[in-house]
Order: sequence, then C-alpha cells, then structure tokens
Amino acid sequence: MFTFAPLVPIFSWVLLIATTGVLLTTPLQYRLYGFPALLILVTISFRTIHHLTAVPGLPDLWGLVAPITFIHCTSLLYLKKWTLRVNEDSRNETQSRNDPWLHRDLWIRMYRAASNPRFIRIPYKHIILGEQGIGTQVKSTATHRKFSTARIGRLLVKIGILFLLNDPATIRMFGGISINDLTPAKASILRRLLHPIISRSVAAPVSAREVMLRLWFTVTALWTPVILLDALHAAIAIFFIYIVRVDTPEDWPDLFGSPSEAYTIGRFWMSVWHRLHLSGYSDVSNYLIAMLPRSVSRNAVIKRLFVTFSLFLISALIHQLTEWQLHSTYGDYADLRFFSMNAVGVSLEYALLRCTRTSATSEGGNLRIAGRREKLQVALVRVIGYVWVVGFFVWAIPKCYYQRAYHAAVQQARHANHEILVSLS
Repeated sequence: MFTFAPLVPIFSWVLLIATTGVLLTTPLQYRLYGFPALLILVTISFRTIHHLTAVPGLPDLWGLVAPITFIHCTSLLYLKKWTLRVNEDSRNETQSRNDPWLHRDLWIRMYRAASNPRFIRIPYKHIILGEQGIGTQVKSTATHRKFSTARIGRLLVKIGILFLLNDPATIRMFGGISINDLTPAKASILRRLLHPIISRSVAAPVSAREVMLRLWFTVTALWTPVILLDALHAAIAIFFIYIVRVDTPEDWPDLFGSPSEAYTIGRFWMSVWHRLHLSGYSDVSNYLIAMLPRSVSRNAVIKRLFVTFSLFLISALIHQLTEWQLHSTYGDYADLRFFSMNAVGVSLEYALLRCTRTSATSEGGNLRIAGRREKLQVALVRVIGYVWVVGFFVWAIPKCYYQRAYHAAVQQARHANHEILVSLS
C-alpha cells in the first residue's frame, strides 16, 4: 500500500532550504523570527528518518544530511549574515517593486545561495556579504560529458567493490564471521599486542585472521557511506541538471578526493572525505572561540586545537544522535569515541609536524617536505604516512564499532530464534 510517510523527511528538508532562501532576502533584524520555523523543519526531517527504510542505508544518511543542512542554513543567516538582493539589478529600485517574486531567476538565486554548502558558483554579485566573507569554495573541473559517462562509471565501480566486500566468498577468505569475533575482548588489539612487553601474564594472541577481519571491517565501514553519499549526490545532481534544468555539471563536482592524499589523518578528513559540513561547522567553531578570553583565542596553537576538537565533536554528536534516533541504543557511544580518537590523532599529527618544522611544515594536515630532498625520501615519508593512517583506522574503527555490530548480531540471532519458536508452536 502506498504511503506518503517517506516523503515527510524529504519534503521538510526541501522546505528548510526554501525557508532559508526566503530569509536570505529578509533584513537582518527580522531573521530571528524565522529561526523557529527552521528548527521545526529540521526536527521533523530528523525525527521521521525511519520512514526511509525502503532504501538500505538511507535513514542513516538522511540523519546526517538534515542536521548538516540546518547548520549550513543557520550559518548563512546568522553567522555569515548574507543578504540576497531581490533584484537582479540592485541599482534599479523602481523595477524591484514590480513583483520580483514572480520571476524564476530570483528563486534560482535563492536555491543556489541556500543549498550550496561547498559554495560552488554562488551568485555573489547578488549577495551582500556579511562579517565573515564568502566561506570555502571548491573548484570544479567537471564537464557535461564527464558527468554523464566517467562519473557514473566510477560510481558503478564503487558499488561493485561494495558488493564484492560483502560477498560471502570474500568473507569466507578469512574463515567467515561469528558473533565471537565481535566481542569486546576482540575490539582491543593494541593492548594485546603490547601486553607481552609490559606484562608477564599471557594474553590472547592476535592472529592473522583477526587482522584480516579488522581490515575488512574497517574498509567496509568507510566504503559504505562513500557509496551511499555518492549515489545520493548523483541522483540529486541528475534531478537538478537534466530534469529541473537549473544547474550544470560544473555545479556538482565529485564529493570525495583521491585516497592517495590520505597520508595523514588530517588530510584524510580534509582532502579525501567530503566537505559538505566544513563551512558550517567552522563558522560555529569560530563563533564559540570568539566567546573565549582574548588571551586564549589569539593563541594560534590553542585556536587550532579548539577548532579541531569542536569540528570532530559536532560530527560525533550528529552521528550519535542519528544512531540513537534509529536504534534507541542510548548506551552506545561509539561515534563519540571514534571522532574523539580522530581529534586526538589529528592533534598529535599537528604537534609532531610542529616539532619537526625544520624539515616539514603543517597546514590542515598537509605534510610538505622542506628543502631539496630526494623524491625517494618524499615517497618514503608518504608510505610511512599511509601505514600510520591505515593502522590508526584498523585500530580505532573496530575498537569503537565492534560492540555495536556485536549487539546487532545478538539481536538478530534472538529474533531468528523467536521466529523459529513461533513457527514450531
């Protein structure tokens, strides 16, 4: 039976963007009156994500999209304080009064300004910038042909890799998976590796199979959201480019960067992962740090650490709230733990690169060898970086998420046993 319930989170999200577009044309002193509407719309979209279960993974994804959009919209309205000119030509004030809301161009400008967290091809000539400039822009080199062929082809390859990762034949390569492989005792690997060195007692050894299982679990955990985001991004892009015809392929460049750039944890999150959240989160972080004493906020190191931890904390809260909303597992804090570990890892990288700035400099996780070093040395440093990043994620992701997978497997087993008992009764 057809139901309109799955349209509720999507429609409320569309209304959130539309309301933001209208508020961008409103004088600053009246915008606060529109904030309750934004809050109600994002709450409806977030609280109804369970209606999207017809598409696997979409509820989890939409639970992130709605809050990220809300933060982006509130950032534009109340932190960046942009104002969109109603007129295409602001100098013609008499023409501005002739029902500008009936013009399609105005609604397109509102859509472009309000729904573009990467600030690609924003109509800046129609925008009065506020206090914080224009935000972060992402360059696009996409063309119409590239979007319709190569990009769709890459997405299909990624989907094929995801199916391959979850294929039973792949899982049988390391002896399959059981509930015992996901127990809390197996979640910790670093402690067991170091145990023979720091203690005389015997600890459970770490087998090659366990390492392979952790590697598979890590790759799958990272690859799945990449596929889901890429697929949703491509679907929305096709809708606005070929159906509504208000965008061009240049407005929808790839979300993710090349994995070859991930030779530090900082670069993984800044250069490889999507940046849909970056501008809004950064504005919130800068707003919070401005509330600190000047002696603290002007310290470059403290500011860097504060921004790093606040960015990861916002991400952690949104991911954790999505998990609680979908599964009501209020004792689960895996997302808070994982993103906190990443914040510590990025901070350690920053401290290390800062201490060795005579041979390297740090900027957003970017490692650049100074002086005339041989290409072999640069390659060696990158290889060490890749090993560090892979090792970190193979340690951190199972440590945080094995418990969630374990409880999900236990619940699934109980449900299966219950169905068997019901069928036999």
